[in-house]
Amino acid sequence: MSMRERKTTVVELQKQYNAIVQETQRQIEKGRTAAGVGADRGTDHLPHDMEFVEPILLEGVPVIKEVKVFAEALLNTYKNYKIGFSSKLQHHWEPHGNYSTFYEAWVYVPGERYARGRIGYGEFRTSQSGCVYMVYNHAIKNHKYRPDRLEYNTFMTTDFSKALKNAYKYLKPYSISDVALMERDAIYDGLRFMLSSKKDEVHSLIRAGLDHDKLLDELRTLVKSGYKFASQQFNDQLVSYFEKKDEYDKLEAKRHKAYYVLVHGDETEIVECADVCRYSTQDVKTLSSQRLKTSDVPVDIAGKVAVISMVGDGCYVEGVGAKVSADAFWVECE
Repeated sequence: MSMRERKTTVVELQKQYNAIVQETQRQIEKGRTAAGVGADRGTDHLPHDMEFVEPILLEGVPVIKEVKVFAEALLNTYKNYKIGFSSKLQHHWEPHGNYSTFYEAWVYVPGERYARGRIGYGEFRTSQSGCVYMVYNHAIKNHKYRPDRLEYNTFMTTDFSKALKNAYKYLKPYSISDVALMERDAIYDGLRFMLSSKKDEVHSLIRAGLDHDKLLDELRTLVKSGYKFASQQFNDQLVSYFEKKDEYDKLEAKRHKAYYVLVHGDETEIVECADVCRYSTQDVKTLSSQRLKTSDVPVDIAGKVAVISMVGDGCYVEGVGAKVSADAFWVECE
């Protein structure tokens, strides 16, 4: 099974799709020329026993006929749906035509942040052979498979009418809370790096100041002098150590609340999340979400967004937040 992508942004999908269409046109023309279709046979030609096979095109991209029928039925019902293609979708090379034929396609709606899912026809099952119609969407829970497998978010059937009903039912948009959790890496990586740095500072103080011999000497002095350290340096190191350890313990114990901020020009969506530093996304809690005019975004959030917007994508600013992209940010709560 080669369904390797769980998600793709509409912007990235459109870029890949346009590139695939251009490359497909070049490949098809090259294949036609090589086969002598509509022109003199070129030097870079197909074998003499091969005739050029005209592709079945869907939105300018070669597909198998089942995918074309599936997609057109869907597009006829939902006029705002669009079909797109990316390089990681399942496809095969057609030697009789010099082009790639796709077995699956993305379904998206222009203006949304992520594609809604995929449809396809092919050998998608791992437990048995045979072609099936496939619908993939993040909201599907197929308990025949483990949650860490792509098939978990997929319905497969040999019945075309059932496949079409599944597509109608499950190709829904991502909620803003879903998007926030999907784009958590920037804030998660930044917070974990900050905590790791704090922990290293604590350990470095131990390594630098509390070697075995010095510790024994200071403890001996402690006993003899009535708990007054003989070394001021040692005393200062201990004070610094406990300050930094308390600071680290406090940070590690925090729930690390943060706002995911997605800007749509005059409007902005904000999702409040807790435990954004937890390893598993399932442990992150979405507390609230709201959509408001960009001009009405709270001053403290807007101020932090202004700061974060000046750094590169994926960068984290301690105590402020992290930048996901030009229109998406994570802002730390006080």
